Amino acid sequence: MCIKLRGRFPEGVLLNEEQIEQIGYEWMRLELLSTPEA
Repeated sequence: MCIKLRGRFPEGVLLNEEQIEQIGYEWMRLELLSTPEA
């Protein structure tokens, strides 16, 4: 499974589950909250 994040990275960034765990869900939550759609 891969998740593509946009926002801070204009080109988007692909993360696999292992990378997501390393970065942490807190970062993802902050990233999602910083998007205009949220």
